[in-house]
Amino acid sequence: MTGIRRILTSLGLWAALVLTGAAQTVPQGYTTSTANGVWVATSPDQGSGARVKVYFYPVESTSENFARWFAARSAANAKKFGTITQTHGEPEETYESPKAPVRYHLMSVTSPARQALYVETYGYDTSEGLQLVQLVSHVSIASTNAAYQNAVAGFLADWGNGVYYQPPAQPADTAIPPPPAGKKNCRREPVWGWAVRYGCSPSAVCNERVIKRYEWVCDR
Repeated sequence: MTGIRRILTSLGLWAALVLTGAAQTVPQGYTTSTANGVWVATSPDQGSGARVKVYFYPVESTSENFARWFAARSAANAKKFGTITQTHGEPEETYESPKAPVRYHLMSVTSPARQALYVETYGYDTSEGLQLVQLVSHVSIASTNAAYQNAVAGFLADWGNGVYYQPPAQPADTAIPPPPAGKKNCRREPVWGWAVRYGCSPSAVCNERVIKRYEWVCDR
């Protein structure tokens, strides 16, 4: 397993750093989901259940020193996947794009299911704060694997574009009071409104219709 420097050279992906676009790049063939406020892209099975996953954590607005922030977040988030068994060097700053440098750290982790994993952590500055991204793969998946290369290509595009992730706005409390007294044929209907969503396509910020609340509607 190698770091971003060799990947950039072997794939010839420097051009990806100047692509336009604002949403997270979905690697070719991947499926996406969100869990606990984290955007996740998952590759198809690469054999025996081994997959590559990309984790985009919510952007953090902080005045903390970038290097110290990255070192702390890199280790803390890697521990979510299991026990860190080896760190491959110290967190380092790699190539600079036209917009921001990126920091990189590679760790070996053993999952609770005793699977050996590589956790690659990347961090960079954006207009909204510091962004952390992790690529997690089984150690059997080589850096020449197509699914892995697709994940790296997607990350490089996002880094070059300064893409950040903010979870979609959550709807307001949808609990409703009892129906009005003396009314008949009452039913619950949603009251819709607009909320700002970040990390959407084709722009980084867009409006999204959401249910603000529910209310009773009665015939009479």
